[in-house]
Amino acid sequence: MENRKLDSIIRLSNLPDSVLSHILSFFPTKLSIRTSILARRWRYLWSYVPALYFDSEYDDEEFIERVSSLHKPKTINTFRLYLKDVHNGIEPQIKAWIASAIKRNVQSVDLFFTCFDNLLHQSLFTSKTLVDLKISSSSFIPVVVTPLAVCLPRLKKIHLSPVLYAGGTSLSDLLSSCPALEEVVIRLIIKCSSRPFTISSPTIKRLTVRFQLTQINTPALRYLNVVDYLSVSEDIKSWIEPPQVPKCLSSHLRTIRLVEIVGTKHEFEIVRYLLKNAKVLERMEIIYVLEQIDLLERRSEACELEFVEIF
Repeated sequence: MENRKLDSIIRLSNLPDSVLSHILSFFPTKLSIRTSILARRWRYLWSYVPALYFDSEYDDEEFIERVSSLHKPKTINTFRLYLKDVHNGIEPQIKAWIASAIKRNVQSVDLFFTCFDNLLHQSLFTSKTLVDLKISSSSFIPVVVTPLAVCLPRLKKIHLSPVLYAGGTSLSDLLSSCPALEEVVIRLIIKCSSRPFTISSPTIKRLTVRFQLTQINTPALRYLNVVDYLSVSEDIKSWIEPPQVPKCLSSHLRTIRLVEIVGTKHEFEIVRYLLKNAKVLERMEIIYVLEQIDLLERRSEACELEFVEIF
C-alpha cells in the first residue's frame, strides 16, 4: 500500500508545474498548502496556484492574511470567501481581501457571509475581468449614481442569494451595467423599497427567480425557472394578462420550470397563458401541481409536460 502511494506521488511529480497548479486549484487553499510536505519541489507550489478558497470554518483571519501576502500569481481565476461568523471590526479586512482579488484580474468570485453588513468593496462592481459573480447572504448592492459606479463588461453569470439593495432601482441598474450577461439567479430578495423590482436585459438567456414576481423584460430568454410561494404572493393574486405577448415568450423561450405551485386559480391562469403563447416551448416542468394543467391548450406541438413530486 505504501509503495502504491509513493508511486502515485512520483507520477504526479513528473507533471509540469503548470499542470500541478491547475490540479491544486480545485482544492481549498489550506489543503493545497498541505501538499508542500510531499517533496522539496512541492514546498512552494501552492503559492502559484491561480485560485484562493477560504472558509472560516477552517481558516482564521491570520491565516487568510498570511496566505494572501505569500500568494504569488498576479492573475487568479477564482476567489472564494466563506465567512460564517462575521464579527465587528472585520469589515475593512474583508473589503481588502476582495479588492486584492479584483486587482489580480480575478474571473470568478464566490462570497458567502452570514450577515447583511456593508462588506462588498466598490471595486467588485467595476471589474473589467469578472465573468462569474456569486454573492450569498451579503451586503448591499449599491445605488448607481453615475454609469461608472457599476460597470461589469465581461460578466456572464450572476447569482444573488439573498442580498439587500440600497435602493429600488439597484437591481435593474446592476443588470443594465452588464452588457454580456447570460445567466441570472436571484433568490429570496429582501426588499428595501416599496417599489417593484425589474429584471431587464437584452442578453439574458437563463433566468431563475425566487421571490414575488416583478417585471421581467428579457427578449433573449431561453430558460425560465420560477420558484415562488405563489399561494400567498400578492403579485400573483393581482396578475393580469398582458395586452401583448412578450417576444421572449412567443419566439425564444424553450424551457420553463415552476416550483412551489399549489394549484390556486391565479397560478392556473398564468400556466394557461404560458402554454398558450409559448410557440417554441419544448419543456415545462411543474413541481406541486394539479394535473388538469396537462389538458390546457399548447401552441407548441413539441412541448412536453413533466410532473415532479418532491419527498
